[in-house]
Amino acid sequence: MKGKIILGIIILIIGIMLFILDFLRLESILLYILSLSAFLSSILSGRKIASYLHDSSLAKERGFRASPASLIYLWLFFWLFFILLYTVATFLLSEAIKFFISTMKADYLGLIYTTLLFLGSFLIFKGRYQGRREFLTLWGKTLERSHRMGKDLVGGAMEKAKSFEKYL
Repeated sequence: MKGKIILGIIILIIGIMLFILDFLRLESILLYILSLSAFLSSILSGRKIASYLHDSSLAKERGFRASPASLIYLWLFFWLFFILLYTVATFLLSEAIKFFISTMKADYLGLIYTTLLFLGSFLIFKGRYQGRREFLTLWGKTLERSHRMGKDLVGGAMEKAKSFEKYL
């Protein structure tokens, strides 16, 4: 658990350093906005996917037959959307064609640091959520609440059936 958190912090620090290096080379306000959204999207997506995976393993452990796979794929889609948007924008908004090769290398830097930020965030939150025994997402809490309601309804029906059997 602590190993994942430490590894996640190291990867996150490397990703933040690469983000700062990339952020300093930008010259367009649109690129500043896109790079900040790619930065935030990477961290928030790593956190959300770690919490969905935690709830999924907890649901399997408790015997629920449900999986948040579509929600995980949705978050991965949003994360990849921001990365692709940022990469295409930096490529199209590059200042000079004579720096084509150096610009391509700088654009790859954005792909590297967003992936590192995502991975670092994922490992940190996966390590933090590993010891927790409660559901973290709305999906998990709804699953637990519906399971509890089902048990209450079945228990109430059994009690009514037992009280009705007295009259038979």
